[in-house]
Amino acid sequence: MSKVNDQWRQSRVRSLNSTQLKQRRSRRTVWEIGLWLEGRRVAMGMSQSELAEKTGVQQADISRYEHLEMTPSLETLVRLLIGLESELVLKEKSLTKAEGKSGKKLAKSK
Repeated sequence: MSKVNDQWRQSRVRSLNSTQLKQRRSRRTVWEIGLWLEGRRVAMGMSQSELAEKTGVQQADISRYEHLEMTPSLETLVRLLIGLESELVLKEKSLTKAEGKSGKKLAKSK
């Protein structure tokens, strides 16, 4: 059953245009941020109100981020990360098979 689902998902992704793919990836990122914020806060034994007091971010906004109703700005996300004793790490993403077949040569980082 999972193989059938994987095949369907792959065919669905192939049928999406680049704008639709970007939107889908963006929604996934929002979902991941919200889940991470809540998970980290709970793991630290902190309530939304305590995090709000520590960071200066409204408790209602923290709830909206965790319930995927809003996306924090970069500035707000950094404040939340500091309050959650965490940091943001950026890295290059791996090429997908489709990107690798594009024929474009990518410069290697030194």
